Amino acid sequence: MPSCTSRKWFRLLELLPGTRQDDIECNLQGYFLDEAPSYEALSYCWGDGSDRTPIQINDCTLHITKNLRTGLLHLRDLHVKRVIWVDAICINQQDLVERAKQVSIMGDIYKSAVRTVVWLGATNEKYKNTVSICSELAATVTDGQRSSKQKGTSNGKASKVDNAKPSDGGDLNNDTSIESLVQLPWWSRVWVVQEVILARDVLLLLGRQSLDWNTFRAAVETGFAQGHWQQHALGNIRVRDFDYFLSLKAIQESVRSEGPADTFLDLLVQLRVRDASDPRDKIFSVLGILGNGVNMLNITPDYTSSPSTVFKTTAERLLFESRSLDILGVASTNQHETSTIPLPSWVPDWSVTKTIALPFRTGSSDSNHLRATAGSKSSPTVADSTLIISGHIFDTITELAEVLPDLNDEPWTLPEE
Repeated sequence: MPSCTSRKWFRLLELLPGTRQDDIECNLQGYFLDEAPSYEALSYCWGDGSDRTPIQINDCTLHITKNLRTGLLHLRDLHVKRVIWVDAICINQQDLVERAKQVSIMGDIYKSAVRTVVWLGATNEKYKNTVSICSELAATVTDGQRSSKQKGTSNGKASKVDNAKPSDGGDLNNDTSIESLVQLPWWSRVWVVQEVILARDVLLLLGRQSLDWNTFRAAVETGFAQGHWQQHALGNIRVRDFDYFLSLKAIQESVRSEGPADTFLDLLVQLRVRDASDPRDKIFSVLGILGNGVNMLNITPDYTSSPSTVFKTTAERLLFESRSLDILGVASTNQHETSTIPLPSWVPDWSVTKTIALPFRTGSSDSNHLRATAGSKSSPTVADSTLIISGHIFDTITELAEVLPDLNDEPWTLPEE
């Protein structure tokens, strides 16, 4: 791997043609990013890292996870090679220094790819109608747009579904494949947010079926608009089937005008509930989304540092750069029963994915009248892992009520007669 250069160097995988019965054979070649051939980037769920299977690369054997091998089998063409970037193969995962350098340019890798292909997994009978149903739902948006444009009442944006014509839903009334699709393991991974947001184009691949991301988005939006799905049942019971999709979509659509530290904290909070095999990736996976703003924070991937060091360094950088104490609103994670990383009380444990109270922050610069600080800035210092801050006493708590008990989420049963 070249070291004495500021140019961005990476590897690409040439997936050689073959039939379903042939072994997977590939070539691995290094390039500078600005001289690389046209390529696709693969987004997928690694699967069980202990259950691996061999493929052939440059006449050598490499063991990869079964889910990745299945994905490559479905991606492989019968007659022509396919050039793909695949993190598990194109990065030497055993070289921690190389791994950190490659992770630091992953945002550029996904931005430069002609397309990101999302491998959701092998298909089965459950998903036989999924693509046709999504296409049907998305088509109602197009019809609604066309009708509204003719009436002069719409700007024709694809994301506007209010004018979608009513539909009986076709097969959707008795089909739950879309709900199942958005609960596949890929959706819960923390890295996929960067991979979708930074992509020029996204193609969902489920077995041999494929679906354009924009078509899928339009289909789900239409399904909600037409009442096929709800986010709440019985008034206030949260239906979480589409949570990962909706959070990804919200981040993709959001426009942030805050400074990099506030934006970084906002993204960390939104992505905290997602999974990562390595807890440090809960930090590193967000860096590419920030773009150039990450340079101001001076946070870089480092897999030689422990998760506790990475989390503590991140907290310090956010405190010093933002001069805000908003991050303390997430620090309760390090007291959670699932927290196993030793941390000071003021440092959040980003590996904890369980539900916690959101930090007290409005995210609006014109809402200072709602803030006890009135928009003032903190001047924190850290000494021997102790956070030192100054403040003013403005009130005193005189009495505490009993702690509210946890809600009973056990299934309801009728009393026996």
